[in-house]
Amino acid sequence: MILLIGGTGYIGLKFQEILSQRNIEFKNLSRSKVDYYDFKTLNDVIAKEKPTFVLNAGGFTGKPNVDQCEINKSGTIIGNVLLPQILGQVCDMNDVPLVHVSSGCIYSGDKGWHESGSRIGFTEDDEPNFSYDRPPCSFYSGSKALGESVLSKFESVIKTQKRKFNRTRKGDRERRGER
Repeated sequence: MILLIGGTGYIGLKFQEILSQRNIEFKNLSRSKVDYYDFKTLNDVIAKEKPTFVLNAGGFTGKPNVDQCEINKSGTIIGNVLLPQILGQVCDMNDVPLVHVSSGCIYSGDKGWHESGSRIGFTEDDEPNFSYDRPPCSFYSGSKALGESVLSKFESVIKTQKRKFNRTRKGDRERRGER
């Protein structure tokens, strides 16, 4: 069973949809029912549920948009740095792998041109270049990069960045050869 954190957000809802379509057992751990920011509470849930892995789609993006992160900096740090830290520690203690969904917004630009003429994009293994360590950056991007840095201390963490779920304009997809 997969334990899903942040299942009511945009990415979390997409994961719920995909997992349901594939008949993969999961449990959405809702913040309205469980305070997963509380270390002991989260540890008790994970120890009891014994998931195959935890999928973290949670975090703070701000409402109505990411600009809110510049205003609510404490909420941004709690959601994007403290939550991954707690999840990393709890999963590590319970020997449960953590899959952490981060953001492609920790990168600015690309890595240049490929000999084929296409742009070279960043991967999850690349160090962020749009972060507090490599300014300038937005508060949101800096917090997401810091969350990834915190998680790099744990061996059983798999990082991924959302790019596949992003909504794009038809013209953008056509330029990339997609339909």
